[in-house]
Order: sequence, then structure tokens, then C-alpha cells
Amino acid sequence: MKTIKQLSSLAFIGLLGLTTFSCLDDDNQDHTTKYLETMLVDIKQDSIKPVGEITKLNITYRHNNTCETFQGFANVGINYDTIYIAAIAKETLSNDCKSSTSTKTDVLEITPKKEGDFYLKFWTGTDSNGKNVFKIEKKLTFKNKVQ
Repeated sequence: MKTIKQLSSLAFIGLLGLTTFSCLDDDNQDHTTKYLETMLVDIKQDSIKPVGEITKLNITYRHNNTCETFQGFANVGINYDTIYIAAIAKETLSNDCKSSTSTKTDVLEITPKKEGDFYLKFWTGTDSNGKNVFKIEKKLTFKNKVQ
């Protein structure tokens, strides 16, 4: 049963990877890639679609300066039925950057391939030891289409 759950999670992650940015061009040295702090994940229960259909999640994240550009969402880890997600930004390395806190909301689209429960954890910062912290957790239950 554990293997089936892992395979279901991997299928879900594969699909999540197709609908998000998982790789960024880091060949250019005039910028760096970083995570943006997730502030809010808004999921309305009636917006959770059946297996094979797109479910849209509204994700609010925080920018800390004027040189950050949102790039997308990325799967940054998996542990059985738990998927770790981060909002990704490209930060231009420039002396013209101004400290400015703002929030923005974008849509993360998920199209599950299998039914079941999945847990999404969103990056919310780092702890005092510099370890990534994923404090926002949402449980999604996907069911097969009713015929």
C-alpha cells in the first residue's frame, strides 16, 4: 500500500511539475534565484475538481524589493503524499534595487492523475538555523469523476 501511495504521489508531482516552473536559467550571472515567502493559500472546497481536471489554487506571496520578478511555482520536495512547494523569483543583482515589501497573488494549477489525499506544504521562510520552513499546509482530496 505504501508503494501505491508513493507512485500516486509521484504521478501527482509529475503533473505539478508540468504546470509549474521547475528549472530556471541560472547561466546568467546578473541575477540570482530565490524563494518568495508564501503568505496565504486560498482553496475553496468547491473549486477542487475531479481527477483529470484543473484545480486552481490562489497563492499569495511576498516580494521584499523592486528587483524580484516572480517566475512561477516549483516542487521543491516530496515525502510520500506530501508535496513541498515554493514561489520562485529571479532577483536582478543591481544597486538600483529598492527595499519594498509587497504581496501578489498568482494561480497554481494542479491536474491530478489519481484520486486520493495529497498534502501541499508551502515555503514560508527559514528558521534561525537557516533551514527551510513550510508552515502553510493544505490537504486536497481528489476524487474520480462521477459518471
